Amino acid sequence: MDTKVIKKHKKGKQKKPKPINKRITPLIRMERPLRLVSPHNYPTNTFSKKRVSSSTPFNSLEQRRQVYPKNLSPQKNDIKFIGKFESGNLDSVFTRGDFAYEIHISPDPKHTAQWFYFKAENINPGKYTFIITGFHRDTGIHHHGVTPVALSVTDKKRGIGWKRIDSDINYWLSISGRPREYTMSFDFTVKKPDSIYFAYTYPYNYTDLNEFLKSLPNYVKITNILTSAGKLNVPMIFWDADKQKSYELPEKFKEIHHGKKPLIVIAARHHPGETCSSYAMEGFLEKLFNKMDPEATDIRNEYSFLIIPMVNVDGVVCGFYRPGLDGIDYNRVWKKKTKTQLGNSILSLLDALTETRKLVFFLDFHGHAGLFNAFTYTVKNRRIPLTDLASLFPRFMSKACPYFSSTSSYTLGPKAYDRTMRVALHHRYSVPFSYTLEMSIGGSTLTKTHNQFTPNEYREIGEATLTSMVQLLLNHREIKKQLLGIASPPKSNLQRDFASFSDFRIKRAKKIDEKIHEHRRRLKPRSANTSDVDDYDMEN
Repeated sequence: MDTKVIKKHKKGKQKKPKPINKRITPLIRMERPLRLVSPHNYPTNTFSKKRVSSSTPFNSLEQRRQVYPKNLSPQKNDIKFIGKFESGNLDSVFTRGDFAYEIHISPDPKHTAQWFYFKAENINPGKYTFIITGFHRDTGIHHHGVTPVALSVTDKKRGIGWKRIDSDINYWLSISGRPREYTMSFDFTVKKPDSIYFAYTYPYNYTDLNEFLKSLPNYVKITNILTSAGKLNVPMIFWDADKQKSYELPEKFKEIHHGKKPLIVIAARHHPGETCSSYAMEGFLEKLFNKMDPEATDIRNEYSFLIIPMVNVDGVVCGFYRPGLDGIDYNRVWKKKTKTQLGNSILSLLDALTETRKLVFFLDFHGHAGLFNAFTYTVKNRRIPLTDLASLFPRFMSKACPYFSSTSSYTLGPKAYDRTMRVALHHRYSVPFSYTLEMSIGGSTLTKTHNQFTPNEYREIGEATLTSMVQLLLNHREIKKQLLGIASPPKSNLQRDFASFSDFRIKRAKKIDEKIHEHRRRLKPRSANTSDVDDYDMEN
């Protein structure tokens, strides 16, 4: 069956749509894949408006032959595909000729698949075409030439890591029903026998996180009191500004030390496929716990930290893009009591920490597949003090980071996205500064070269985040003054009554003194040598 494109209906006679050629061709050919510049033949209308009636856009006369999973015996010259490893999600592979392969990724529980990660072994020299299908989002960045990444096993031995694919990329709608499905294709040239890893973007798995946490200074202690639905530890870091040290939190939240200094919460990887958030978290943690950094020292002295580097560990291990093992989007469950045991445990922990501490700042690192640059979402709520100053943080970020766009940052109302962690914690704990920091999976349009991001740029964004927090929370006089006020422990009714009575006595005594002073001035006779200020005034 030929693939047909149905054009927008117009009045009058309509021409029959022409079928796409029976060859492996995309609907749109992308150019300049290494720079975020629209190709010359980029269509004026959005690609998502095109409707494709066929379930496969690359119909071919040749018969497909399945070469993956492993239970199928590959032929002598076939590439060996591997997808059963941490964060891998390969479902099946078919050959479409000697150098073309149709790859199906494993679906997410809720039709949100966008991530792929697999290995191709025993690749002989040649130019190959990989057609990857099973995506469920029309991501705008791919229409501008943003490419996946590849890792050569041979190059890895020489110290060369993941690189963007130096090839044209094609991305189109392949199934127009519900749910929709999109397909990506690209060419890849192999110059010598090798084994190659391919991924949607730079991978960062659960093992990578644990290895990184081990590399932090010895005074940073990791807490593993929370477990996921898949029985994996969800590591956390707690820094107590009152005790000036990091320590493991107790399993019984009632035993948590009650400090007075305000609390900051930082999280990442609600969505497993947004790996850039983990690289940003690395940059943030390295700067925060660097004792030689004066900014980090200042903010550690004044603020406590609770850091959750990877919220959705199950989804990361399984190779999902958005949900967890239970099929739930972990950033849409925070309103009131959550649907997940992990979410309820985190809220219980925050309840215990905020009994005497005030939660004043929250930030969640995320990745974005539809827009470029880095930007923030924040909440504006007139009922909570200081939220009118929340727009200062994006301004500080734009000065500290060349990839951050303050003009792309959004200030939303208190009811928008109320199930996200950003908004839910804002309402639950009256957090004045609550942000989601989004980073493009593609790159930045703010620099002259328009380069695609690498892990180094994401780490720079994480470092700039801490710098901007210092500017907001420590260097802004009004904010610092007010936060010290709202960060004090809540008083009991008896304490409040006693304080009110004491204030009344002080004010009353002051008024009596003023009346006595005025009465003495009137009774005392004046002479020519008497100054305007009498002895009573000089003493006081």
